[in-house]
Amino acid sequence: MLVFWLLMKAKSSTTSLAAWLRIPEAINLSGIPRASLYPLFDFNGGSIRTSSIRQKGKARGIRLISRDSLLSFIESNAETPA
Repeated sequence: MLVFWLLMKAKSSTTSLAAWLRIPEAINLSGIPRASLYPLFDFNGGSIRTSSIRQKGKARGIRLISRDSLLSFIESNAETPA
């Protein structure tokens, strides 16, 4: 149910249904603040898959977040009603 709500929220906003999201799109989709989101990324030992796209020889790039792993993380932490 939570995943359905998140997908409906994504359709109604400017966030596309792309497989990979930039940080601001992931924040809008999940509602998780940036400071809370970063520790959940795989390069920090978390379970949300990310990818860094950089040009050869450059130190900075674009961090992308897997939509599927973000939604799976949220779903796996959802509480069931008592």
